[in-house]
Amino acid sequence: MKIKDLKPKQLYSVRCPTCIAAVGQQRELIAGGQRNEPHPARKFEAAEASENKMILMDAQTTSGFGLARQ
Repeated sequence: MKIKDLKPKQLYSVRCPTCIAAVGQQRELIAGGQRNEPHPARKFEAAEASENKMILMDAQTTSGFGLARQ
């Protein structure tokens, strides 16, 4: 998934490796205000996480784990 296609919820679904902001938290400026965008490293981590999640979901669907029994 491309970084520019990520939604804000996806961007904040991972911990920031640069400023160690927790999942769901925005980073703060020294003056105490909120930053408009997450660090680039966090964007990259979020893109990788969503890509890995899609791969895992695809593997479960094709292997039969996600199918209902009849």
